[in-house]
Amino acid sequence: MIDLKKIKFKSIDIDKDLQTCIKFRKDSFIASFGSEKEWIELSGDNGELYVDWLEKLLRNNPECGLHIWYENKIIGQVEYQINIE
Repeated sequence: MIDLKKIKFKSIDIDKDLQTCIKFRKDSFIASFGSEKEWIELSGDNGELYVDWLEKLLRNNPECGLHIWYENKIIGQVEYQINIE
């Protein structure tokens, strides 16, 4: 059983965990669309377009990118944008 008290949300450390970010994002595309096709079209072969977007997001709003930790392991990722019109 998972001990919910051991789950923590921490801001993404892009310098340390960039490859983890790419893996999570790519996996979300495969889970959503069933293949890498959409990932490559929107993010580039190696995720370079996604990296540019994520760096800008975190530079402008560091709280908009979170890693979910369980004990000493990243188990998930949350990204969101705030749009106020």
